[in-house]
Amino acid sequence: MVVWRAGLMHISGTYALAFTSLAFVRALIAHATTPSDDLWSRFVNEAGPITGPMYMLLMFFMLTDPRTVLRSKRGRVLVVILIALVEFGIRLLADTPFRGLDVLLTGPPIFALGIVGPIAKWLELRQTAVRPAVAPVPA
Repeated sequence: MVVWRAGLMHISGTYALAFTSLAFVRALIAHATTPSDDLWSRFVNEAGPITGPMYMLLMFFMLTDPRTVLRSKRGRVLVVILIALVEFGIRLLADTPFRGLDVLLTGPPIFALGIVGPIAKWLELRQTAVRPAVAPVPA
């Protein structure tokens, strides 16, 4: 209710939609590697974490934090989609033989937010920085 009243529900909704869509893609990828499992059960397994407390905190408090969100609605939506895509990539690491980044699997959404969020905010601040006006030279 708080997020809705603050006018930030588009952030939480976009993340939920992106996560669920990418969970289906992960289920398709996992189903291709182990076809003995049912696709629906794979999807439920991949989408299940979004119902947990970590994701509730992420969707309703961390992604919508007024100090960290971008100013434009379009920018907010883009950043949330990028966070979901980075998390998607992190989650796919579990299916690879590469073990150098296994620490990222302890909290994929938090690491994705920690990677994408500051970069997006820095780019926005850099783009909107007010440059000091050059004083006219006296004649």
